[in-house]
Order: sequence, then structure tokens, then C-alpha cells
Amino acid sequence: MPEDQPFTEQQVQERYERIGRELVGNELYAEAIEEYKDLVRDYPRSRWTANALMGIAECFHHLGQTDEELRTLEAVADQFPDHIVAKRAQAALRLLRGSETSPPPPELGTATALSRLARRLRQTFLCYSIVGWALSLVLLVLVVRLSGGVAGLNARLTHLESDYASLKAGSGVAASPSTPRPAPVRAPGPARRPAAPAPSAAARPAVAPPAPPAPAAAPSARGGAYTVKSGDTLWTIAKRQLGDARRVNEIAALNGLKEPYRLRVGEKLKLPK
Repeated sequence: MPEDQPFTEQQVQERYERIGRELVGNELYAEAIEEYKDLVRDYPRSRWTANALMGIAECFHHLGQTDEELRTLEAVADQFPDHIVAKRAQAALRLLRGSETSPPPPELGTATALSRLARRLRQTFLCYSIVGWALSLVLLVLVVRLSGGVAGLNARLTHLESDYASLKAGSGVAASPSTPRPAPVRAPGPARRPAAPAPSAAARPAVAPPAPPAPAAAPSARGGAYTVKSGDTLWTIAKRQLGDARRVNEIAALNGLKEPYRLRVGEKLKLPK
């Protein structure tokens, strides 16, 4: 660019920052040196020319070209003695000339510092992302295992509950039929006595054949009353007196009896017709 062509410092600054961002930030030091030289050639009277020369010295430093770095820093200190970057150039020259084992000069450009900071941030973010994924995977495995353990425990409890219900049902009393059969009434008898020894065959008297069972009483056609005897139940009374054992409920309703229909010897019962 010709020197007599007008320019603005903002244009030169934008070009200088672009070189530092796109080339120096990506460690393209050789390309950055050429771009900085073009900027110095195009804008020799700009206040950003000294910054461009410092950028060239910084790139030579990264490339390990110490002689070129020294010549560039001397040019900055000689051509721009009153510029703010001249102090940094002089400090870098003292370090380079003092001892080869001296620590390297401080960062010479803001663009490099920002690029390194961005690179460190990217590395830190990547590290934390890997750690986060690993923790998430571990947490997922723990949740899956815990869910499987809880499911197994629930299944075990359900199995135990079913076993308990089965045992309880097996030890309980069986359900009674729709028409329960009342318990027979037993008359109180004398206390049992020890059985006498059986007599011998010679002394045993002849036993008469058992008499035929008495015929069942004819069912009452007109109803009436019945006196409870020993061994009677509503079942047997309904069967003998009414001819139908299923009429137990009629006798119970007529006499105000409730299950289990307990009877007493000598009790008077009304019989339906």
C-alpha cells in the first residue's frame, strides 16, 4: 500500500489483531511473520507498526531463531524509542544478551496470551467433560444395579407373602356347606368305668341275634310338636318327621334357632306342616 494513501489507525489495528488471532493463535509463526512484514511495509507511519515489529520478534522467538529475534528487537528500540513497546523490547534484549540460560522473555503480544488462554480453557473443558461422562456412567450403573436389587427384593417379598397366605389357608377351618349339618346332641351319661375282663368261651352265654331296626316314624303331615331325644339333630328330625332333610331351615325358622342349631334333650320343637 503506498505511503501517501490515507488510512485510519482502526484499519491498521484490525489487520494487526487479525494476524495475531488467525495466525499466531494457531501457531502459524512463519505465515504471521510475512503478514506482519506486509503491515509494516504498508503502514510505516502508523503507531501499530512498532506492535507489528514486536509480533515479528515474538514469532522468531517461537521458531527458535534468536539472531533474527535480536535484530528485530534492536530495530524496535532504535526506530521507536518513545513508543510503549520500546521498553518491552529493551527488556527482552537484556535477557537475550545477558545469559543463554536466562528465562525466556515475557509474552510480547496480547494475541498470543489470549490464544494460549483459549487453548488452556479448551483443554480444561475437555478434561471436565471426560470426567463428567465417566461420573454419569458410574451413576447409571449404580442406578441399574440398585433397581435390580429392589426388584429382586420385591419379588422375594411377594413370594413370601404368597407362601404365608398358602400356609394360613391350609391351617384354617374348611368352609361350611350351604346348609350346615348341626352337631348331634349327646345326653350326659355316667362316668366311664374300666372294662371287665372278657369271660371265657365256656362261661360266655349264647347271644341272641340282633333285633331288626324299628321302622322310621312316618312323617307328620299336619305338623305339630316334637320332643328332642338323645342323639337328635335338626337334620335327623327333618328327615324322620317331615320326610325331607332339606327342611332343616324351616324347622329352625319356626323355632327361632340359629346356627349351629344346638338342641337340648327334652326340648319341644314345633314342626311345620
